[in-house]
Amino acid sequence: MKVAVKKSKLHGKGVFAAKNIDTKEIIEFCETIIIPKEEIDDLNKTNLGNYHFSWVGGNSVIALGNGSLYNHSYKPNARYVKEYREGKLKFVAIKNIRKGEEITVNYNGSPESKEKVWFEVKELIKNYKNSKTMMKASKGRQMQGMLRKLGMG
Repeated sequence: MKVAVKKSKLHGKGVFAAKNIDTKEIIEFCETIIIPKEEIDDLNKTNLGNYHFSWVGGNSVIALGNGSLYNHSYKPNARYVKEYREGKLKFVAIKNIRKGEEITVNYNGSPESKEKVWFEVKELIKNYKNSKTMMKASKGRQMQGMLRKLGMG
């Protein structure tokens, strides 16, 4: 087992590495359930509205396995790939991930995207000066001041 679901400091539950995972290593393939585009508005009125992925033809999918539990980050350590022919989502490491580290993806698809998402984003920042992990909402001045204090900005 490469991953485990645990309580996350970012948002509710998250997916964590149960062992070291190398860059480009496949973390998991997730089967999906297709949600027809005509049903997406109804889906968005439920708790599942935050857990679906856009799909071909204006449809969406719910990822099974751990697929809908990966949290968002603008500095992700993994990415998801839509495998349309197989009807699956593939999660792949884009950095080396240490055992116990939370695995995150950028919900916009591209790991480099800075496009805003529909919720307040929290990021974990490692403070190397005193070896504490700190969490702050990624909001303009507050985040910039935090990065300056950490010697990272």
